[in-house]
Amino acid sequence: MGHVGKEIMQFVSSLSPESLVVINGLFTVPARSGMLPTALEIRVRKIFCINGRFPSIPYILNEDTIQSNQMGTS
Repeated sequence: MGHVGKEIMQFVSSLSPESLVVINGLFTVPARSGMLPTALEIRVRKIFCINGRFPSIPYILNEDTIQSNQMGTS
């Protein structure tokens, strides 16, 4: 896995869950053991925030959604 800069991590961390983003990257099969054979991850090259929030979209995060999303990310 490549090095992720501090500025990029700050930018991504500042995005709300409702943010609309465009991601340029490559799909790869995770090298970690214990992952499903059909699991994929995105090696992000570029990320653009199109709109920071859409307050009119009914978006609810529950504990199952958060855990499911974290299992597929590093």
